[in-house]
Formats: sequence, structure tokens, C-alpha cells
Amino acid sequence: MFISKPEYMGDTVNFRWKKDSYKDKRAKKTPEAEQVVFENTHPAIVDRETWNTAQRCRKTVRRTDTLGEANPLTGLLFCADCGAKLYNKRKPNPSVRKTADGKTYTRAPEDSYECSTYRLAGMKYTRKCTGHYIQTAAVRELVLDAIQRVSGFVRDHETEFIRQVREDSSIQHEATVKNHRKQLAKNEKRHAKLDNIIRELYEDKINGILTTKRFETLSTGYESEQAQLERQIEELLAEIKTFDADSDKADKFIEIVKKYTDFTELTAPCSTNL
Repeated sequence: MFISKPEYMGDTVNFRWKKDSYKDKRAKKTPEAEQVVFENTHPAIVDRETWNTAQRCRKTVRRTDTLGEANPLTGLLFCADCGAKLYNKRKPNPSVRKTADGKTYTRAPEDSYECSTYRLAGMKYTRKCTGHYIQTAAVRELVLDAIQRVSGFVRDHETEFIRQVREDSSIQHEATVKNHRKQLAKNEKRHAKLDNIIRELYEDKINGILTTKRFETLSTGYESEQAQLERQIEELLAEIKTFDADSDKADKFIEIVKKYTDFTELTAPCSTNL
């Protein structure tokens, strides 16, 4: 999909494809970790926030149902017990059924959310999570009510709202970044210590204190731990960089809330054609 290309943000990506030999006629896709990205090499078509939002939307498939519409809450509701996504179960038409004594009754149309873990486990005749559900109408009413109350508070008490949002955002970012920096320092210290351990193992092998087999066993384990620490360090640095770049999102959030202050209907935020 062209929309997934970072070039839309103004970046240039090199080494997407490679050949093992000049004799090969077909190139192979290079893993993303081996690709090289140069940021801001040309004017961007969309800003990074919009591009990242589009990528998040693409991860959740929104299919039109028998009513010809996509559910706006798809991918946004999760089970409070197991954390799995809630599936939307919808039957648009009422059904007529008969009881054992021959009486008929009409079953109302169904539109609700249920735990995906429970549903998928039931299909395999196993038991996982519990069979709880919530009506779609109830969810939409709660969501609309919450958003309308926030919007109303913004209109009537904008200064107080800005103060609260900035205060909460600052506390959350500071706590998270503080924990990340502590873990980063711990990982870097352990990584440096492993360098010394591996160096001493090599010297013991050269001096005949360790056998080759024993050296290989120990060094393999330490090198594996080092590789894992390097991945964690990269992830922590990336997250800290993101927090530093987005240290204050209050203004953006307020702008969005002020833009959508009057509405009565929930619609799907992303199109399936992305």
C-alpha cells in the first residue's frame, strides 16, 4: 500500500531490496531493521502525526456488514477481564421461533459486543474468559455522553480545562520518562559489564583456564543477553525521544475538542480504502 510509505512524511528509505548475487534476476525484500531511513530529505505531503494515525487505522480492518455500514467502534473496545478485543455481533432482522408446545415468538434484532476470547474458545469447545456482553446502543450512548460532557466543559471552562489537561499530561510523561531513563541506565550498565565478562572469559581461554567448549557455552549465553539488552536500549531510546518530542499534547487535544464540539452521531474514523 502506497500510504504506508514514509516518503509521504518527507523521508527517504534506502536498501529496501537486495540481491545475494549480481547473477540473481529477482531482488529480495530487505527486513525493515536493515533499511536505512533519512528523515526530512524533501517536502512532506502529510505531517508525521497524520501519517502515524493512518498506520494505526490500517491495522484495524473495518468491513461493512449486512447493513452496508462499518462499525465506528471496531478495534476500540476491549474485554475488562482478559484484555482481548470485543467482537461486534449483529443480526439486523428479527427472527421468529417456535417453542416446544407450538407457540411462536419474535426475537428482536441483535446488536452487541462480546469477548473475542470467549467466542473463539467456544468455537473450539473450550472455556476461556466469561460470556459477558454489552449492547451496542448502550456503548454508543455512553461514549457520546462522555464526549459531549467534555466538549461542554471546554466551551464553558476552557481555561480550567487547559490547566487540568496540561497538568495530567505533564505528570504522566514525567513519570513514564523517569522510569524509562532508570531502566535505560540499568541496561547500559549491564551491557558494559557483559563486555568485561566476555573479555575475561576470552583471556581465561587463552591462558588455558577455560576449555574451548566451556568458553563457547558461556560466551554464547552472555552474547545473547547482550543482544537482547541492545534491542531494549534501542526501544527505550526511541520511546524517550517520542516523549521528549510530544512532551505537551494539551494544545493539540484542545484544538481537536474545540473543532468537534457539536455532534450527535458516532461515525467510523477511518475508511477501509486507506
